[in-house]
Amino acid sequence: MTTSVTTFPAGNGSATVLGPARNSTVTVLTGQSLTTSWWSHPEARLIFAVLSDLSDHPDVLFTKLVQRKVTLVHRSLWPALLAVAAAGEPWQLDRLSAPARALLSVVNGSKEAVRCSGKPAKEIEARLLAHATQVHTESGRHEVKQCANVCGFFLTSAFCRNRLPPHSPT
Repeated sequence: MTTSVTTFPAGNGSATVLGPARNSTVTVLTGQSLTTSWWSHPEARLIFAVLSDLSDHPDVLFTKLVQRKVTLVHRSLWPALLAVAAAGEPWQLDRLSAPARALLSVVNGSKEAVRCSGKPAKEIEARLLAHATQVHTESGRHEVKQCANVCGFFLTSAFCRNRLPPHSPT
């Protein structure tokens, strides 16, 4: 089962963790399309183990993308994702709240990921203005995030220097 989950995003390039899509990770693992949290599913331990493995997979990037849900993006789509994220389009910037603009300014001005949480962090993440990773607190909660400038994340981090698809001349 793990092999099919590891390879299936390559077919169309992405898959949500949970959702109505037939290719959601939870649906592939359980054979069921869940409408509630997968944490209460009898296969929750398997789901967690597979998602943990996928988060370390060199060809998979986790980001909020499809319907603001965690989406697994295959490396073949990373250049396109970066182009969209770096575009600075009106849908990304128009009606961005003042707290989100302030956080974005801090994130863009920092060479390191910035600890962030709450609505402003979710807002810049959903608009692909920052790449966010969850950091579990001592109490086990995962509301705290590390937000990084999306271009910096893709272009300068060790994560992507070794993981971007090879450039093919056109």
